[in-house]
Amino acid sequence: MKYIKINNFWNQFNQPDYKGLDIDKFIAGSQRCNLFITYSVCATNEELTSLLIDVEEITEEQYKIETQNIQNINQQPSQNEVLAQTVANLTLQNADLASQVETLSQTIAQMQLG
Repeated sequence: MKYIKINNFWNQFNQPDYKGLDIDKFIAGSQRCNLFITYSVCATNEELTSLLIDVEEITEEQYKIETQNIQNINQQPSQNEVLAQTVANLTLQNADLASQVETLSQTIAQMQLG
């Protein structure tokens, strides 16, 4: 078994480019990739007598590090999720401020009457 890194993994149409590798020889579940990075890593049983362009053999340790890096990227919230949470927080703050303004308005009105 070998660990490989496929550079320039996404083509111009954001489709994976396996650089001629036999994906049937990939170890099931070992491939990691993300649309926001330009490479993929995986384990393979393919005999690579010579490395293809944009394909490099990496150590198991490098594979584990890259896998963790990609997993961390995949777990980060999307821009839409961040914006949705920001809108929710601002909506709550707005409601709280509106309540405070109403309370102050009532207090001022009572002071003017009294």
